[in-house]
Amino acid sequence: MAKKKGTSPSSSPVRPISTAIIIRLPSSASADAKQAHTTSSVIRSPADFGFVMTSLFSYINYSNIYPECQHFISPPSIHSITILSPQFLILYSQIQHIANNFGALTMSDKAEQAPWIVIEQDRTDRRFNMVHNCFTHKTFRLRKKDVGKPLGAGITGPMRNFLLAEKLIVDPEKVTPMIEERLFSIMHSYPGNKAMAVFIPTHTCQLDCSYCFNANLRKPEGKKRMPAQKIAQKLARHFSSTPAQAWILKITGGGEPALVSGYILDVAKHIRKAADEQGRFFEIYLVTNGAGLTKPMIDKFVKAGLSKMQITLDPDHDNTRVYKSGKGSMDDILENIKLIPNSVSLTINSNVRPGDEKIFGKLVKKLEPLRHRISDFSPGPLMNKLPEVTLIKGRKKMVRFFGPKLTNTMIACSDMVVEAGFRQKEQFPRVACETFTAMEQFYINYTGATTICPGLEAVAEFQANGRSLEKLMEEYDYRLAMPQWKEHCYEDGKPCEYLTKCFGGCRMLSVIQGAGWGVINCEKPMFDTMTRHILANA
Repeated sequence: MAKKKGTSPSSSPVRPISTAIIIRLPSSASADAKQAHTTSSVIRSPADFGFVMTSLFSYINYSNIYPECQHFISPPSIHSITILSPQFLILYSQIQHIANNFGALTMSDKAEQAPWIVIEQDRTDRRFNMVHNCFTHKTFRLRKKDVGKPLGAGITGPMRNFLLAEKLIVDPEKVTPMIEERLFSIMHSYPGNKAMAVFIPTHTCQLDCSYCFNANLRKPEGKKRMPAQKIAQKLARHFSSTPAQAWILKITGGGEPALVSGYILDVAKHIRKAADEQGRFFEIYLVTNGAGLTKPMIDKFVKAGLSKMQITLDPDHDNTRVYKSGKGSMDDILENIKLIPNSVSLTINSNVRPGDEKIFGKLVKKLEPLRHRISDFSPGPLMNKLPEVTLIKGRKKMVRFFGPKLTNTMIACSDMVVEAGFRQKEQFPRVACETFTAMEQFYINYTGATTICPGLEAVAEFQANGRSLEKLMEEYDYRLAMPQWKEHCYEDGKPCEYLTKCFGGCRMLSVIQGAGWGVINCEKPMFDTMTRHILANA
């Protein structure tokens, strides 16, 4: 077929950048198919691009209608493209990308049920299954006869393409490369085009929490505090090194930020100035115990860029989170929550212990009048004990925090939150190490010291100690890339269903137990119990 020459509107002639796009079906396809889908198009507008895209997707459908297309070259032959405006030059690479991906999916004949799938029968209709994909964190309700058993068995046509596109079935040879790519993406991407840095502004606190893991850091800060402008310069330098368009300064750590609000606001002022100069957005995410908040303080934070706040309220709050005098802090915090404006997204965390169901229910009722102010209410485990060190298959050491009783308590508390009409940040639990999920984040405290994990801030091994951020990232990137999760999280050559949710779990738990960085934190029983409960009751 001869290529059409690009023609431009007579009123404003534009020289074509290249020639035409041609998509051909094999000679054995029907005449109607050839007529409709042997396409030669000139791209002048988004509408023209839409036509070409439709042709590509139609080709994919025809590959299911005409068996001979299964033997046709994959992806479709894209010879060239005519673009009459430079702004559409990018479309060519988009078309190639879509053709490559969908062409490969359509032609795959090796795919089988993915190892990261969890399936529970739908309790309302036995003809359906609830299927959760731990890789994409999506849940589907699928009719059994439409998707095969195992998934994909004997299935062709659009349904097979759907299963492939949603990674519910996959070529076994691509499983490990896909997991490795996911790990790299988790470590080095900027979700939502945002970069986050974590600032620990103080180790001083007015509360004396029974389970505080930073109690050993409680000491006078004095002259160790680095000037706000120098801290801001370090933070701005990190933000500027990222491609993200939004800078998020997360204020958290081993003390109470409200006690040094002036210092924080001074740091934020300098970072915001740098962000404005570079045309970037700036936001503040404040993690606070809530006991020391005042209306003037909150107003200043909002003016400085406060967009999100996190406060912890425990089921047995007035026993676990008390002032140093021994007085409970719950009533003060509830009153202070009322001062937070609607423009600020508020997350409530709650640390639960095994058997806390009854008192957690009382906390839920106490918070119901404030439900309209709470964006996210998430119960989590109280980290007041060392995890257990145990063995996998009698030979591989690991640590485990969740036991059956704690898991059941977590399920009951989560159900109460949903039934009371609160929103939860995540339906399914994740315990991935924050050093994985925040690889490109920057942790710095008020002395200017940097660390790879805020939970291990006091452990010298995990501090930068004068090394550059680049050197720190290089070292920990290597350490994270070590194959512990490959050794521990595979069985008979197949990965654990929950591997892409945790990649070996929280390494802080391994370190504080003395097991070492290379020992995984395996919470598979918890994942399995909670996931199947949620699917069964969806």
